[in-house]
Amino acid sequence: MKYYWLLFFVVSFSYCDSQTDSVLQEIPLIYSEFRKPNKPQVYYFPFYNDVQIIEIDYYNYNLALGSWEDVVHPRGGSSFDDALRMGSSNGYILRNSNGEILTEYNLNPKIKLKLSPIHKTTTITHAERFEQFEMVASSHFATPKFKKKLELFGPNYIVGVINHAVAKGRIGIIDTLGILKIDTIYTHVKYISPYYIATSSMNDITIFNNSFDTIVSNIKGYEVLKNNQLLVLKEKWGCINVEGGLVLPFIYDYYHATKKEQIDLFIGNKVKFRLKQ
Repeated sequence: MKYYWLLFFVVSFSYCDSQTDSVLQEIPLIYSEFRKPNKPQVYYFPFYNDVQIIEIDYYNYNLALGSWEDVVHPRGGSSFDDALRMGSSNGYILRNSNGEILTEYNLNPKIKLKLSPIHKTTTITHAERFEQFEMVASSHFATPKFKKKLELFGPNYIVGVINHAVAKGRIGIIDTLGILKIDTIYTHVKYISPYYIATSSMNDITIFNNSFDTIVSNIKGYEVLKNNQLLVLKEKWGCINVEGGLVLPFIYDYYHATKKEQIDLFIGNKVKFRLKQ
């Protein structure tokens, strides 16, 4: 009977030992899947007007870096939040067909980049890149913050430069040809179709339409209505259309949106005009 127990112990120990070896063999495989990312993805767009836009995807690089940190140093929290906190706007480089760099926007000096020669690059169209944004933005974790980081604003791109003299970022908009449409002088730019809304360091607001025409400038507040008209606050509230034409004069003290999709505009405490959205 003792020999049976001894045999059972030897067989059990050998089985456990083989299982341990199997697990240990798996550990390098697990860690190999989470190697520290060494550089961001670079996207090369086709040449238009002898100019190529090159996008450096800092956002997803920071997201991968946060995931790697989670594996190596488990600490709780979310690598997604890390990416939002650490991530800056994606970088953009414009070069011509001779390979000469024309303009750089928002490059991270701590990350070394080596661009591929023009004849060796695989390009992606703006439409294909936008489809990537759409796919990610439709996932379950796509918060407004995340969508903001996607960089593609309407049909165009938000870009940033660093003003080292004042150590503050300034941003603007380039189109898909790489042409600067809104100068990089603003502290914040957002897109609410069909408008680009740019805010200066003095909190003055300038609004552009999709054609980058200035609709109104030096205003303090706004509201985009469902019919694409704009309620605008200067000294008082008024209303303009997409072309910047005056719909209602700037004489109203405040407004209130009703449940009937109407806007009540007040002078004093009395409704003086009802605007349908």
